[in-house]
Amino acid sequence: MNPVKYGKCPGKPINLNSIPASRVYLNNLVTSKGFHILYHRIGSLYSEKFPVDHYEIMSSKNAYDDLYINIYSETNAWIPPEGYLFDSCHEISLDYLYENKLQDIDEAEIAIEEKYFHKKAVCNNIEDHIKRVNSLPPLELFLAKSDGRNGRVSNFPYLLIDELLRNSFMFSDKLQKRVLRSIKPRNISYP
Repeated sequence: MNPVKYGKCPGKPINLNSIPASRVYLNNLVTSKGFHILYHRIGSLYSEKFPVDHYEIMSSKNAYDDLYINIYSETNAWIPPEGYLFDSCHEISLDYLYENKLQDIDEAEIAIEEKYFHKKAVCNNIEDHIKRVNSLPPLELFLAKSDGRNGRVSNFPYLLIDELLRNSFMFSDKLQKRVLRSIKPRNISYP
């Protein structure tokens, strides 16, 4: 029997206290290997206690997953689900939380334990760096951070990736087409 995994089912959701907190949480999430994610909210499920938001996730390595978030918690649980960590550059998000005064958040509420952060690999020389970059999936080369929408995106992830690529001035049309061709569909449809 599989134990219920935190964040991976509606019965054991990630507990956060607002929509902006869920955006900050997801925008800082990476896979345990450090790959950025794209996400969209498919909709909400209703449990006996509170609605739970259902997010479809796709990593830049083309792996799909589902996460469930309760945005009606009194506090934020800054704990990533199994298979995920937080990106190591989180200061921007913490500043965002303070600037927007989300639910009178104090420093203790947004403290994130160091063990939950992905440690970036440091290359000792240019050859190692080039090998590492060349081994990355095309989408990871494009993504500087995890990104997504708090609403449903039709034809996910293609329309979201296309929108992000069109807003990027650093990538040629040829590279944009290569990125889009590298994405495999999930083959699951949601109502």
